[in-house]
Amino acid sequence: TVANAALINSYLPVVAMLGLIMLLPVVFRWMAEHYEQRKKKSSVERSIIGRFFYYQLANIFITVTAGSIWQALYEILDHPGNALAILAASLPNC
Repeated sequence: TVANAALINSYLPVVAMLGLIMLLPVVFRWMAEHYEQRKKKSSVERSIIGRFFYYQLANIFITVTAGSIWQALYEILDHPGNALAILAASLPNC
């Protein structure tokens, strides 16, 4: 039904992202202890925090950039010769 589809489309991506965010520290801890072979708890924690920071930074950058590019896609399809100028105008700037 329409209500179920709306529920899945609105909540499933959020639940999936929250699940990933909850799982990442566990994966990063395993990587620090087994792959990097860190022994001290402070070193393991530092590794987890660093990796999580870079994940969040990349996630925000990709989200903002992909949203801008997705909005400009229709305009690029109408005017393919101006693709670079359209992308330059659509990306966020300071």
